[in-house]
Amino acid sequence: MQIHILDCDRVDPDLLPIAGQYGDMFETAFAACRPSWTFQHYDTIGGELPPIQPGDGYIITGSRADSFSDDDWVAALRDWIRAAEKASVAVIGICFGHQIIAQALGGRAGRAGAWGVGRMPAQTHGLPFDVANILVSHQDQVLELPPNAQRLMSSDFCPNFAFRTGHLVGVQGHPEFTPEYSAALANARRARIGNARVDQALASLNDPLNAATVIEWLATELERP
Repeated sequence: MQIHILDCDRVDPDLLPIAGQYGDMFETAFAACRPSWTFQHYDTIGGELPPIQPGDGYIITGSRADSFSDDDWVAALRDWIRAAEKASVAVIGICFGHQIIAQALGGRAGRAGAWGVGRMPAQTHGLPFDVANILVSHQDQVLELPPNAQRLMSSDFCPNFAFRTGHLVGVQGHPEFTPEYSAALANARRARIGNARVDQALASLNDPLNAATVIEWLATELERP
């Protein structure tokens, strides 16, 4: 299967040696369970968007940008999402990707009351596993789901943690992140997030994750006809 990764941010140079760019993290995560897949990366913040091809899969990465901004590349990505929905191709959005899918299709994203950082479990609804123990790093979240969207995961902090609409799936958390990268990113943003919240997030990284289970589920979503 051909997977197109829409890379919507660039990793800070100091953190790049940990796991590469965000698109690299996704390729590593999915290659572990789908070694036959091939991947192509697109510099979406630089204006690159992939062709919409039935049978291919698409992943929209996280970003420090706002999904509701008027930046040219963000507006172009929202238009691309609406075209992808009409074409019924499989699209996975993570964090910013999750938020911009909602924003493009009639939902609403915005600032949460606080930062979500570290390991923050979410309960699942109708999925083959009960809880998603994955890492998060976000200040925005989906405040209103698109019309007719199905909520797939929720938590007290983030009620719309994951959803499906047609062939598009959004997840607020980062199953592609490693604890090492999550710790480095939280420390790099300590001044913005605050010491107490960062210290709490770092302590949570000692708790178990099931990111591989979430990645396997997302792989099956990308394979859905």
